[in-house]
Amino acid sequence: MYLQKIATKKSVILNIAKSFRKQGAGTSSVIVERLGNADEIKKREGCEDPIAWAQLRVDELNRQERDARQKILLPFSPNSLVPLGKIRTRCAGDLFLRKYYHRFGLDGICKDIAGRRRFKYDLDAILQKLVYSRVLTRGSKLATFNGLGAYLDKSPFELEDVYRSLSVLADESEAIQAGLFKNSEKARGRDTSIIYYDCTNYFFEIDEEDDFRKYGKSKEHRPNPIVQLGLFMDREGIPLSFCLNAGNTAETGTLLPLEDTMAGKFGVDGFIVCTDAGLSSTENRKANRKAGRDYITVGSLKKAKEHIQAWALSSDGWRVVPRRGDGEDISRKEFSLEDVKKDEWLDRVFYKERWVNENDLEERMIVTYSYKFDKYAKALRAKHVARAEKMVEGGRAGKPRNQNDPRRFIVETYATQDGEVAELKDMGIDAGRIEQEEKFDGFYCLLTSLEGKDFPADYVFARNKFRYHVEALFRVTKTELKARPVFLQVRERIIGHFIVCFIALMLLRVIQLELDDKEKKEARMRQEKKKKARECLYSVTEIRETLARMMLTETQDGNFIPAYDRTQLTDDLHALLGLRTDTQIVPKKRIRDILRLVNKG
Repeated sequence: MYLQKIATKKSVILNIAKSFRKQGAGTSSVIVERLGNADEIKKREGCEDPIAWAQLRVDELNRQERDARQKILLPFSPNSLVPLGKIRTRCAGDLFLRKYYHRFGLDGICKDIAGRRRFKYDLDAILQKLVYSRVLTRGSKLATFNGLGAYLDKSPFELEDVYRSLSVLADESEAIQAGLFKNSEKARGRDTSIIYYDCTNYFFEIDEEDDFRKYGKSKEHRPNPIVQLGLFMDREGIPLSFCLNAGNTAETGTLLPLEDTMAGKFGVDGFIVCTDAGLSSTENRKANRKAGRDYITVGSLKKAKEHIQAWALSSDGWRVVPRRGDGEDISRKEFSLEDVKKDEWLDRVFYKERWVNENDLEERMIVTYSYKFDKYAKALRAKHVARAEKMVEGGRAGKPRNQNDPRRFIVETYATQDGEVAELKDMGIDAGRIEQEEKFDGFYCLLTSLEGKDFPADYVFARNKFRYHVEALFRVTKTELKARPVFLQVRERIIGHFIVCFIALMLLRVIQLELDDKEKKEARMRQEKKKKARECLYSVTEIRETLARMMLTETQDGNFIPAYDRTQLTDDLHALLGLRTDTQIVPKKRIRDILRLVNKG
């Protein structure tokens, strides 16, 4: 095989071609792999010299072709025992993580840190193994150290070095995040025109709080001390930056400091920040306007002033949110609520908008109504009321724990037979509360500073809808990466633990996006007979579990045999890597070549 160069006016098109002899006379060639033009390769692979990169790819394919012709015979005996105590199964899933670890320059970031600080251990080697084990085995730091023998390369560090490195990672947290962002932006590009922010918390299985692990409102409703994590992600759903605070920290106060850090350390500013209602305080929105940043956030109709509620709940002035294929007559038509509360509009969303000025803050209010959401809210409330009635019959109630607790519909009165205040308790259903809630069924409110033709209502809806990806990232850290409970005690080491989780989360998300293929996704939808399109071809769960299963068994002569099943996902992962570990036998020389290639990023 050889590198074929086709010169054009603007660039050079590169292909990998192979010559063959015709049956008659003469020779011809066939294109084996189309690499694209030099500019595309430079941007896609993050290389300075695309022709040199393409030549390395040709050399690799030629080597694979030579290896394919090689046959290896292994003598096995049913009476011979395997070596006692020798680790024969090795991880192969980390090879795919290694490519992106080095591609995003994390090895260079560790080298810079080591140059500024005085320590003798290999911070890069430690961080690599912590990140890979967080994805593959999800064990503790001790389990990571004890499992070092399962990797294909050796890691020269001690257990004490692992814990010391966590404190260093915590001290360099902002530098690591900023360097990772800049390197990833250079390698594949980052869209920070809109960034999304949300908070969650992680619990510790301890009995008493300290100055960092505090009692607070746990997302899992656990009575344990927690720490709070705020996370920014970009428009693609890739983690951007995070902050870690004490468990009793108010969420609204965490947004602006992290925005300022990104503007100062990341060089990212002038963005649109999208948050939920819990983070969108008036002070935060005013500060963003003053800093020249726009926002999209969720508003509350229930807390709005009466004249705003009257306008929002009025019947007239509703427009349908446009969809592809809608004519101008439908998009411009105004509807009444009586018209849209019909089954024919079940899957459509209607909206109205206006500018409001409350608390010296002028902003755009967009109110939506969905008949489907209306029916859902009524059905859900009916279940809550039924549960509340059972509580009343059983004579047990108590204070509601949250805004969706069925106990919110129970009213308690204390009186004697003469109507005087006493300790006798009477319980019943609060009909007024039910009626008040029903007024807002189907309605949803957004507040934004965006204005002009470039930001119509459907644009605002679409951007706000993507906010659920932050919650999806939190679920990945908690369920897939097993980031909680945290058993570390020292504050700096706890922060270091979450830096490892942040890097692992980012690598998984990037792999998920780069595995995405529109044609394969549509084919899978047809095969599964599902109408709803998948967000990505493979879920993070599928990717993580597949990487964890990808193991190699070492033979007596140092070669390796795949000990995992070949699937479409493993094929796609290998195509992403540009190498294969799923041949019948993998020679040790190929393993060395693979390690050398992935360590280059």
